[in-house]
This record gives sequence, C-alpha cells and structure tokens, in this order.
Amino acid sequence: ADVWGTYLGLMSGEFYTDLVTNGPFTDISAGYYTQRYAPAITIGGSVPAGRSREALSALRAEIWQLCDTAYYDPAGIELAEEILARRRLLDARTAHDLAVESLPFWWALTGSLSYYETYPDSVSAVGLDDVSRFLARYITNRPSAAFVMDIPEERP
Repeated sequence: ADVWGTYLGLMSGEFYTDLVTNGPFTDISAGYYTQRYAPAITIGGSVPAGRSREALSALRAEIWQLCDTAYYDPAGIELAEEILARRRLLDARTAHDLAVESLPFWWALTGSLSYYETYPDSVSAVGLDDVSRFLARYITNRPSAAFVMDIPEERP
C-alpha cells in the first residue's frame, strides 16, 4: 500500500499528469494510511475556483483507471520502492528522530516493532501482483465517497 501511494505521487506518473499537468487540479496526492483495524485510503488536492465539477469528474475517472494493473509500470514501482527506502533512512537520521518519532509511531500503529524492522525488506519485495491484490481488496468495487469543495473567487 505504501508503494502504491508513493507511486501515485510521482510527478512523472499518469495519475499526476492526468489530474494536474493536463487536468483541473493544481496539486494532488493519494495514500493509504496503515491502521490496526481499518485502512484509510485518501486522495486530496487543490482545484481553482469554478473547476470543482470538472475536478470531481476527472478524479472519478482516474480512480476507475487505478483499478487496472496496466496503469502501473514496473520502473515506477521500483522508483516508489527506492523513495520509501530513502525516506526510511531519513526518518532515522538522528537518535531523537528514531526515539521520538519513528519507533513510537510504528509501535502505536502496529502494536510491535517487528513491522518496523521488516519494513525495508517488505517494501523492496513489492511487485505488480501485490499492487493488484491491494487494489482488489481495498479499491475495486468498494464503497467510496468523493467530494470537492468549491471556494468562491472573492473572499470577504
């Protein structure tokens, strides 16, 4: 799931290109937040005033495309894995970062440190089949909610 969210964050990827470069969004992000009992998959972004309907339509169309494994390329998956590995190194750059931020976060999230210890190996082992299983379990034909907040051009 982390690889999937990082993949969607690649500015060179189809998700960003369709929704930002060639679409109505000024920025976009997607992610899966690991939780003990239920995952939270979120997609968020900013849209200029007056383009909210276009943005919602484009987002729904893009979400539909996300469920097709042809949407993903192996080089992008590898790049996402590399980005996550580098983030992990940066998260542990000082004893303070490790003791106050990284370890408590992962322990609170998963109830143990074994997930934290095996995370780099788990991330590097992710392939398109894993992404496909994730999509089938959490996105394809699952209930969802989508909305866009439109901010008036003139503010008081």
